[in-house]
Amino acid sequence: MPFVSTHATLDAPTLDIEPGATASCGVTIRNSSPIIEQYRFEVVGPAAGWATIEPAVVNIYPDNDAEVSVTFSPPRSSRVPAGEVPYAVRVLPAENPAAATAVEGLVRIRPFFQTTAEISPRTSRGRRRARHEVAVDNTGNVPVHVELSGGDPDGQLTVRPRPSMLTVQPGQALFSAIDVRARRAYWRGQPITRPFQVMVSPGDGAPIVLDANMLQVAILPRNILKWVAAILALIILAAAAWFLLAKPAIDSAAQKAAEDAAGQSAAAVQAAQSAAAAANRRLDKAGIPPDGAAPAPSATPSGKAPVVANASTQLAAHANNGQQSAVTTDPRDLATLVPVKGGVYTVPQIDITNPQKDTGTIEILVDGVPKWTQALDNLFELPFKFDPALVLTTAKAGGQDGTKPHVLAIRINCTKAGDPIPLNGKVQGGGTCREYGSVTYTSVTPPATN
Repeated sequence: MPFVSTHATLDAPTLDIEPGATASCGVTIRNSSPIIEQYRFEVVGPAAGWATIEPAVVNIYPDNDAEVSVTFSPPRSSRVPAGEVPYAVRVLPAENPAAATAVEGLVRIRPFFQTTAEISPRTSRGRRRARHEVAVDNTGNVPVHVELSGGDPDGQLTVRPRPSMLTVQPGQALFSAIDVRARRAYWRGQPITRPFQVMVSPGDGAPIVLDANMLQVAILPRNILKWVAAILALIILAAAAWFLLAKPAIDSAAQKAAEDAAGQSAAAVQAAQSAAAAANRRLDKAGIPPDGAAPAPSATPSGKAPVVANASTQLAAHANNGQQSAVTTDPRDLATLVPVKGGVYTVPQIDITNPQKDTGTIEILVDGVPKWTQALDNLFELPFKFDPALVLTTAKAGGQDGTKPHVLAIRINCTKAGDPIPLNGKVQGGGTCREYGSVTYTSVTPPATN
């Protein structure tokens, strides 16, 4: 067993320290070698960055002891989390490096809470709505739970934080949008300053009150009367110019065009009469009776014209966050076109609406086959035009003549639903994408045969 010539002990293996404060412990070193030994010291582990040793070097005679002091000064910062921080003090002999040793200890960092908040902008501007943002910064060393609420002293505003609960980690800043809405419309006059407050309440700490203002602007501009007067003056000037200048010139040109057309019509009638007389003379010479002429062609073999009509119908689809909508069989959400045998449907375009501003993708399907795919992001209203126009005709079903319905539908892949909108006076539940489509088409139906 090798001879151990260096011994070290800690007089306080565990220290409790408040961030921003200091604490010290002593290290006793004994030289059991037969020579005078010089020792150096260093702290290793997570605490080394804020630890010092005094003195840094000592000389110890044989069979003698010396003591050095280790001081810990953790900064009051979120970079030093609360909890236990292990460390070790290494004792390094200069003459006999193989006799180096180390002694281990533990520093317990106490928690501290420090939360700040700031609102931006301090003053917003709007007719009925405005938007602010609150930044919550945790400069403490433990997570903090924060609740946000808002209101105004005069009861003229509705102040709603979104989200109203935050969990902020040490050294992290999170944001909450503050929606401000005036309870009543302000129609005309100078802008009015509406003060309000947002309260940030940390779970462990005093509430933080943030003051801000909404500058409510009148819906009608201040110079509306001047604009109305100017528009009326322009209308009067335009009407006067029409009756005094444009209308007489147009009437004169129309009269001249009518006279020219009448002359041309008279000439055409005269030419037609001459041609008819010549044709009758040729028929008389050929001996063909008048009833031998072929009948005028009709629109169809039955003598009836096809029926042409324009119509429209609606499409709809919905899906929860992270899901795809099923192709519904609900006739209220589909466009089912059943052509009569020989009939034709022409669909030029489908208008797609995304009222909630959902994100994801949408597909248009014709008879279950995708025809078009589009991202929902930033899509509020978009017409999709078939190029060329979609033409749906009578189909064969089961090998026999007949009609098979053509089905137009939409399908969505919902990534994230937007804010729900009121429908029939009620707000739909959140977390659901809802898209709609409007189909306008032309149908050509052959006439019924007897």
